[in-house]
Amino acid sequence: MKIEIGTVINNFKVERIRESKELNGRFVEMRHVKTGTELCWMDNGDSNKLFCVGFKTLPEDSTGVFHILEHSVLCGSDKYPVKEPFVDLAKSSMNTFLNAMTFSDKTIYPVSSRNEQDFLNLTSVYLDAVFAPRSVKDPNAFRQEGWHLEIGEDGKPFFNGVVYNEMKGAMSGVDDMIYQGMDTLLFPDNCYGWNSGGDPVYIPDLTYEQYCAMYHKYYHPSNARIFLDGAVPLEKTLALIDEYVGGAEKQPAVHPIPLQQVKPAELTLYYAIGEDEEEEGKAAVGFGRIIANYSEKRRLMMAEILCDYLGDTNEAPLVRAILDAGLGENAELYVADGTEQATLRLVVRNTKSENRDAIRAKTEEVVRGLLEKGLDKELLTAHINRYAFRVKDMREPAGLIRCIMSYQSSLYGGDPMLFLEFDEDIKALRESVENGGFEELLEELLLDFGNMSVLTVLPSKTYGEQLRREEAERAEKVYASLSEKDIEELKAANDRLHRWQQEPDSEEDTKTIPVLPLEEVSPEPLFTKTDVIEKDGVKVLFHAMPTNGIVHVNMYFALTDLAANELPAAGVTAQLLSKLPTKKHSVSELQKLITTYIGKLSFAVKASMKTPESCTPYFMASFSCLEENFAKASEIVSEILTETMFNEDKRIAEILLQLDEETKQRAIMAGHSFGAAAVNSHYLSSAVVTDAVSGYSYRSYVKELAKSFTSEPAKLTSILEKLIAASFVRARLTLGVTALEMPCPKGLVGAFPAGTPAPETVHYDSLLPKKFGVRIPAQVSFAEKGVLVPDFDGRMRVASVIIGLNFLWNRVRVQGGAYGSGLIADPHGMITNYSYRDPSPAKSIGVYDEEADFVKEFCAGSEDITKYVISAIGNLEPLRSPAEAGAAADLQYLDGFTYETAKKERAEMLGTTRENLLGICKALENCAGNGAVCVVGCESALAEFKDMTVKDL
Repeated sequence: MKIEIGTVINNFKVERIRESKELNGRFVEMRHVKTGTELCWMDNGDSNKLFCVGFKTLPEDSTGVFHILEHSVLCGSDKYPVKEPFVDLAKSSMNTFLNAMTFSDKTIYPVSSRNEQDFLNLTSVYLDAVFAPRSVKDPNAFRQEGWHLEIGEDGKPFFNGVVYNEMKGAMSGVDDMIYQGMDTLLFPDNCYGWNSGGDPVYIPDLTYEQYCAMYHKYYHPSNARIFLDGAVPLEKTLALIDEYVGGAEKQPAVHPIPLQQVKPAELTLYYAIGEDEEEEGKAAVGFGRIIANYSEKRRLMMAEILCDYLGDTNEAPLVRAILDAGLGENAELYVADGTEQATLRLVVRNTKSENRDAIRAKTEEVVRGLLEKGLDKELLTAHINRYAFRVKDMREPAGLIRCIMSYQSSLYGGDPMLFLEFDEDIKALRESVENGGFEELLEELLLDFGNMSVLTVLPSKTYGEQLRREEAERAEKVYASLSEKDIEELKAANDRLHRWQQEPDSEEDTKTIPVLPLEEVSPEPLFTKTDVIEKDGVKVLFHAMPTNGIVHVNMYFALTDLAANELPAAGVTAQLLSKLPTKKHSVSELQKLITTYIGKLSFAVKASMKTPESCTPYFMASFSCLEENFAKASEIVSEILTETMFNEDKRIAEILLQLDEETKQRAIMAGHSFGAAAVNSHYLSSAVVTDAVSGYSYRSYVKELAKSFTSEPAKLTSILEKLIAASFVRARLTLGVTALEMPCPKGLVGAFPAGTPAPETVHYDSLLPKKFGVRIPAQVSFAEKGVLVPDFDGRMRVASVIIGLNFLWNRVRVQGGAYGSGLIADPHGMITNYSYRDPSPAKSIGVYDEEADFVKEFCAGSEDITKYVISAIGNLEPLRSPAEAGAAADLQYLDGFTYETAKKERAEMLGTTRENLLGICKALENCAGNGAVCVVGCESALAEFKDMTVKDL
């Protein structure tokens, strides 16, 4: 239909239309004629269709009410009364995105799908969830997702709840503590100073009455902002939306955020470390200040570019000065934006608290020196080019990214397109390089520490135990304050909650959830085409697709001659390359070249596998650049790979100390990945590689190397030099290229010596115990268990959805209180159970062992299996950017996973029945009886396991 200004479609009036060459479409702004609900549509013809409803939600304390609302409104609604419509949608749709998110000043509910009917189904359920939730009529969802008091088997009271346990895990990470602590300092007078996710100390202060009041205050159509993206069926979509917003009366739901005036302050926090760790030199010191309003877009862009200029690598002037002065092991300077007021933050890690004045003085010294000399115009221009590349690069989920960027202005009454277009701003920034604009801003930002707030975060070996003790005392205090009548009411409420959690939805309620018809699912899988080309003796995997003028390259060098205990050194090599000098360039010269000509550059170690017993580990060098920069980018990357000098012991030692901290924090925050690699390593050679370059074995190697390197530097450098000389050769190289047209790779390929081939595959045995525990300084845990399934086929993909979204979701998440749980079915034959931020990992392992009984019971029932088949197929077709699609196609080729293989697996999934699903029970029973186990958790959680080998992180 024709859309023009003034057109009214299902009570939404078109107020503004703008064509955008930059966005390849038109941006349409509408408003509901009755309630004033704002709606924006990015009409770009994208086959992936996005719907998102967002609300401006302003915390008034740190109880996490909006985080709890985010979860609980998805626990049943008037039209869709099942207890977990979010899960039912995950079971029954081919969604490309399905989630909800809480920010510091907004809560959003996005869904997307390539299929039109699926999109409309998702939109309908989400609209009913946010505008007609049952959670404000029945407290069970609030108590399950938020918090409630329970009585343990030992008779002691304790707090439980999904968000409560999630935030215990989130606030165990020092990075999250630093970020939240800085928010508290910088925004003492408005919503940004509160912990919008919820502080576990204060979450139990939230009452159900307060929860309901906040819902009614903020979840109103007049406070809703709706964003559509892609080729949405506009009339049908607006009709659905009007059903929910049209019946309300308009409210003056502006909810202004008072601008925070600068009030410099200081705060000291503590974080937990392990018993075997040293407290000396492990503090973090942060400085921060408010620097701009959201509407000052170019000022914010310039501030981001200055942060990159001063601090994006170890060789950037501010970071190098701090490292050389011995004032810390790592430093970062960044802009925290996406809110009404943006802030500048300088954080120095692994330092001493008494260094704060010296850090301040050193920063001022560096800035004055730069201003006296003048900023390097070529380097500034290179950073602007890098910024422009990031804008140009096609990332997914693109629609959701545009949605969030639009909210970053429209939420405060600004132009919803402000952060969607950048061409004119980038031109203006180039002009500022010549007119001194960057120097003026630098002086303003970093030569006035009198307006800076200061955060100090100190390590403590006793803090973790203190948190656990204080949590138990709070629960005891709450319980002790209850009268006998209150205690009886608590027990009755918990009984109601447990019955509600365990009672299955009625068949009538289940049928309300729309299910995409199976005929909507194509029997043909989505598959990225790979053209195999030989160039100068090197196999090139080319994937032709639109890339917005960018070339994406992946280089794979076979490492099959490395033993398992040598693989971690390859992982360290990936962290050192591009951060050390080459034979031709110093580090600073090299960094300038990279910033000028390369948009993205990374190094990693990954493995392909055609059988569980053997694999091919690869050293992977990946870069993306503009088409016109391909030759120069190729020259730079080949120089890094063949001519890096490993004779700078000081720089290597700095990087190893930073890597030591990074690997530790990764395990604390994402222990499920750590644990899964450990479990899978007992069955898959490729998983031994994963563990060796990113799991516990890697963490252990890095930890020891960071301690010993300075006394024996040659021991590492000789290994690295040997690895590079033998591995980075044409005979071991496979090249992957994703672009619209194939660039000439001759210069890139020809830069490497001929070399000798490596064996095609290698076998590795696990380096870890089969029942393994990793002790971390955290308040929650992660529990993994898995086994290899020799006769794996498409049925297991379907089974993983049934088990994960029915059984594990209910038993481990809903009843157990873990933030997440699931069963991963790997096409190589591995099934792996996991839990995430889990308060009771021992119970979760016990639940995993009941999966075979659950499947038997499920197969004896009458629930339609079609929706699980649809969901499982949808999981195999995620949104991918061109770079991601090319990399995935590379690995499929290297794994021997062909289009025919994909089609066969899809047919097996489509052919799954109750009868043949029973055949997987043997594998599940084998997992229960013989599967490998890994638990990453705190001391008290690990103490519940017998015969488990436990090691410190």
